[in-house]
Amino acid sequence: MASVLYDAVVVACGPQSISTLADDGYAVHFVVEAYKHLKPLGAFGAGIDLLRRAGIQNRLADGSDVVSDQAVVTTTAAADSLPDRFVEEFAAALAQHRCWQRQTDPVPA
Repeated sequence: MASVLYDAVVVACGPQSISTLADDGYAVHFVVEAYKHLKPLGAFGAGIDLLRRAGIQNRLADGSDVVSDQAVVTTTAAADSLPDRFVEEFAAALAQHRCWQRQTDPVPA
């Protein structure tokens, strides 16, 4: 199913899973396509690595804080320690449906 048929994409943590997904062109394209179509993206823990692999240039979390940049919400926290703020920021991005200010002209998808 194409990512454009979803309202948003969340990439969960799991280093082995992310390593497998990062080597799968379809999985990487799924994330890039969702980004290109202005959908909210969330990633936590190792899931951030898939966003990097997809070439997403937004400011991404590199510490324990939650970072929200043009409806791309990230935190390095793992699932068992996911901050409430991550969920709140992602829900707020999802409520907007799309991020119209995101510039995606150079994104190949």
